[in-house]
Amino acid sequence: MNIRLRLLCLLLAFIVVASGCHSTPEHAKYIPKNALMVAEINTKELSKKIAWSMITNNSLWEKLRGKKNKADSIRQSEFIKNMQEAGVDELNTFYAYLNNNGSNTQEACFIALVPLKDAMKWESFIKKSFPGTIIKDNDKRKEAKLDEHIYAGWTNSLMILVSLQETGSFIPDDGSAPQTTDNETRMAAYLESAFSVSSDNSLLSDKRFAQFEKHKHDLGFWVNIDAVMSNYGAKNLGAVTGGISLSNNMWRNSAFSAATNFEKGRVLTEMMMYSSDEFKELNKQYSNKDVDEDLVKRIPKENLDYVFGYHMSPEGTLKTIEKMGMLGMANGFLKEQNLSVEEILSAISGDMVFSMNNYRQTKETILFDSTDASSAFNSYKTDMDFLFALKINNKQAFEKIVNLAVAMQLIESAGADVYKLKSGTSDSAAIVIRNGYASFSNKSRVAQSFADGQYSSQPSLKIKEYVLKHPFGMFFDFSSWAKRSEGMLAATKPDSMVYAASIKTFDNIVFNGGKLEGDGFKYQMSINLVNKNESSILQLLDFGKAMQEAQVIRDEEARILMQEVRQRQEAMEAELAE
Repeated sequence: MNIRLRLLCLLLAFIVVASGCHSTPEHAKYIPKNALMVAEINTKELSKKIAWSMITNNSLWEKLRGKKNKADSIRQSEFIKNMQEAGVDELNTFYAYLNNNGSNTQEACFIALVPLKDAMKWESFIKKSFPGTIIKDNDKRKEAKLDEHIYAGWTNSLMILVSLQETGSFIPDDGSAPQTTDNETRMAAYLESAFSVSSDNSLLSDKRFAQFEKHKHDLGFWVNIDAVMSNYGAKNLGAVTGGISLSNNMWRNSAFSAATNFEKGRVLTEMMMYSSDEFKELNKQYSNKDVDEDLVKRIPKENLDYVFGYHMSPEGTLKTIEKMGMLGMANGFLKEQNLSVEEILSAISGDMVFSMNNYRQTKETILFDSTDASSAFNSYKTDMDFLFALKINNKQAFEKIVNLAVAMQLIESAGADVYKLKSGTSDSAAIVIRNGYASFSNKSRVAQSFADGQYSSQPSLKIKEYVLKHPFGMFFDFSSWAKRSEGMLAATKPDSMVYAASIKTFDNIVFNGGKLEGDGFKYQMSINLVNKNESSILQLLDFGKAMQEAQVIRDEEARILMQEVRQRQEAMEAELAE
């Protein structure tokens, strides 16, 4: 009996693990390790939630695809809507990546991996949709230039599309004249490289991406931060660091992944942020502490629209600045004020919170011309209570910073433990430093009440679940906020249509996480919809349809307005001619 029970438990455990994993598509091996960015769509998983034809036949599809000339629009629509007839394996995973062009930042090369089911059907589709196209057979595969910017190559099971976009004239760093080759030759070279990715140079050789691909998701996104920074970002860092160059160890081997799933009632995106090898040990030592619970409990609860809580490790931040080689420079600047980075970071615990309550609008009528009643129009004044607060760690160090701010006339005393900014805020704004916390609000009563703990109570279940028990947590109650924003959001008929659809569709947004899992920090964002029992894709398509219908009205109103302007111009020109 015990043996059977153990076998049953093992079987159940296997089913649970297997249900969250799937085999990685064979053609994923063609993604190079140094690709800057990778996007993927798993139509097989999506087809379990909604028929693909419901997306491609939706009128919103044309809007999402953007403006194209008529011939291109027809060809692309036929391809997307009839992928099976074009020989494409429509229930599979499609990848697209931005090729790493090294120092040539003036030419963007996008490459798509499209699985084929029937190569002969694909060739027939080309001949029908791209008449006059020459199909070349080079033994390894077949190739064809579809237009000036798209080149295709295919085998029996895979098609690779190369799209080349010029972003400006390219002048080599050595000042020599750039080599000029026609688009077709360059695209053919990119295609050859795309088909020649070795296993060692495949992104699947990166264990992090390989693990990412094993888990089911509808949409996927991968960013090679190392490659992006090495090729692009490092050139622009000088403006931020005061001309100091940073070692590429700061971002070596860093990456970001995001997996999105369209579930019933919500769109869930799980993210992993992998920092550089340089910071691995530092992350293990100073990560995974949750935001202070008492700090979050102190925020006002009534009409809470937005809350953000975060724990930053002061010790970890200090070590990071030191590793970046900027600690000496920063302390050099602070020395004149008798301060140091160490002293500033020791003053706070690293826990902070921001909240927004009581968002409201007040309607007022304004006369554009005080003598003409017909020139009246409605305007809306907005008001809210916002609060930013942090927990004090070293009272003496914090008071030193405050006294310096007073001496520099940035703030001024307004009573016991209360300060006001010298400029840029309303008279009611205040900073209150009391009971181990520093709070700033646009309403003095809010900052005072927070410091005195007058709002302290058990937070709502949503705050407990979404903000507490995480190093980082954010909650935006869209539904509550939007219902008090109707005047401004629904000022016109098309705006009212979009507003009504948004109220019907969206409930709230949650973004939290920040704990270290393996070599990366895990985050998740959930866009929660009103109808918890219906497919999120269907709800989003309905919302998109409402937006499209509203845009049709806007376009028609703009057309009528332009017509009236032209008629007035013509009338004025006719008068002048007489």
